[in-house]
Amino acid sequence: MSCAVPEDDGSQSGRSAHPTAPATDAGVKRLNPEVHRCAQPLGRRLAVVQLVIQTYLQYMSDPLTISEARRGLAKVIDDARSTHEPVYLSRRGKRVAVVVDAEDYDQLRVLAEDMADILAAEQARQEMRRTGEAPIPWDEVKAELGMA
Repeated sequence: MSCAVPEDDGSQSGRSAHPTAPATDAGVKRLNPEVHRCAQPLGRRLAVVQLVIQTYLQYMSDPLTISEARRGLAKVIDDARSTHEPVYLSRRGKRVAVVVDAEDYDQLRVLAEDMADILAAEQARQEMRRTGEAPIPWDEVKAELGMA
């Protein structure tokens, strides 16, 4: 797995091929889609996640009322699956639910779990720096858990 940051060739008029990826200007570096797995500073990873979320939210549609969604549930589901964009549902003007493609949801869960792991690891590193505690060797952890 590479953590290289490829140059955008501008072939798509500054738009990324993936609908949830941030738009870029020609010649500006675009982040590797697997950046969450790279050994980059935590602040940069969080900034990337925040940018992706902001871009994603920018393209979301106005919410449907639950009554509207109920009348056209098959179309709501088909739209979410075909466009890969969330369909928000509202009750009394407040968003209460979202319909998303199942595969998109699975990918979001994996990314959220990865981000939680990254944050937990960074917190552990900060705690080790603060306390001066040394890391526990993997072989020792496996032996302690009966995996060796």
